[in-house]
Amino acid sequence: MHMDAPSGDAHANLPSGDMHTGEGSGGRHTGRRSAEAHVDARSGDAHADGSSGDAHADGSSGGGHASGRSADPHADAPSGDAQGDGRSGGGRLLLAGCDTGLTCGPEAAVPLMIAAAEAFLDERPDDAPLAWRIQELENGPARITARLTTNPDVRALTSGPITGPTIQHPTNDPAIGPAIQAATNDSAHGLRRAGRVVQRDGRVALEVLVPLGRLTPAQLRVLADSGPAVRFTPWRTAVLLDLSPAEADRAERALADAGLVTDPASPWAGVTACTGRPGCGKALADVQADARRWVEGLDRAPETPVHWAGCERRCGLPRGRVVEVIATGDGYRRQPQ
Repeated sequence: MHMDAPSGDAHANLPSGDMHTGEGSGGRHTGRRSAEAHVDARSGDAHADGSSGDAHADGSSGGGHASGRSADPHADAPSGDAQGDGRSGGGRLLLAGCDTGLTCGPEAAVPLMIAAAEAFLDERPDDAPLAWRIQELENGPARITARLTTNPDVRALTSGPITGPTIQHPTNDPAIGPAIQAATNDSAHGLRRAGRVVQRDGRVALEVLVPLGRLTPAQLRVLADSGPAVRFTPWRTAVLLDLSPAEADRAERALADAGLVTDPASPWAGVTACTGRPGCGKALADVQADARRWVEGLDRAPETPVHWAGCERRCGLPRGRVVEVIATGDGYRRQPQ
């Protein structure tokens, strides 16, 4: 879950894991079961993990996240929105893409998202430990919203009167609108590929894959130097806009030399992974290193997206048909077989 800045900057929560640049973060414990809130002082990002689907809050002014189409809470603050008390900069709370009808100001976004994560824990029965995400909980958005509307602490956070759940159908992407559809996408198999898209003005947009969503500072510098504008997408790709064909040629060479993927036929298309060891204390393997070794042995992209997970929580699991490779502590289990 994240709060878009009132200036209209777009941020998004990558459906299969966030874009990382190696920045660290600090944390504090909420005191509720295993729920934790982590705040990154550099970017303003905050994450609440209720040992389930994560809730994310982003108060930064520039985006490297792309909006979650899957499980977790999301707060959308379009430019010019007004809060219930007449102040600008309000945001809407969405759960698994469903509008709850709850709004708050930016300063209340993190507490509201933590309250939503805790409400999820309260609604998840002890005999359903695999309901890691809101969408995996039966009637999850409505149940969590109902619990929030009866919580006096939540009433104090929201900027307008609460009349009860107002769940609406999931949106495509409340933060950034319809996705860019590149000609090189294989939507039938859920694969996102690198390639060029011709803009309406005749210039070129160049989309490159970021393996496992991890960017080094050097790669960021190359991206910044390769075009006038860069956008990050929910599919672990970066798009350089407004390039001439010659500029696109030069950018492709520089980005490939930096370790980013510019070849539409790359085996990296459709391969994702959670954080794994050593970044996650629950992980049973260094799934990112294992995924990289596996990709090195491929000569083409897998027919079906493949997600590597460090434990049964399967964080970052993409929607749709996907092959899961799950660490067991004694190797990996593949499902479906």
